Amino acid sequence: MGFKGNSQDKVSKLTADGNTVMNLISSLTFLLESDSMEFIKIKISTDNHRSIVFKLNTNGSVNIVIDDYRGQYKKEDIKREILISKVTLLIYLEIIPALNKWYSEDKENKLWNKQEYNKFLDELSKDIKEKIDNLKSK
Repeated sequence: MGFKGNSQDKVSKLTADGNTVMNLISSLTFLLESDSMEFIKIKISTDNHRSIVFKLNTNGSVNIVIDDYRGQYKKEDIKREILISKVTLLIYLEIIPALNKWYSEDKENKLWNKQEYNKFLDELSKDIKEKIDNLKSK
């Protein structure tokens, strides 16, 4: 997952992608200090689609990163236009509705609240610590 936005000072900008220690630390700092996120970049893997990458923009639009797609549609040896159509339909008809459903269910069941937010931050800090510890042992 990645994201892009402005910091509180409206001067600093950050784009992060991946899970290296520096990206995680930068991401955490940015998320905690940011007041205007522009988009969230999501990479999803399924059994038939190893890499589906798209951006959910805060204005409601979706940008599909078609060149990062890896999966069954590439194996079908189809024209680029057909690939774009198939991946677009997959994202709009299956992935986004599933994400929305899960989020709505979690909010309705009070599974996404301050406690869960804190748990998310704890997990993020644990991931950062593990990556730093792995670097130390090398």
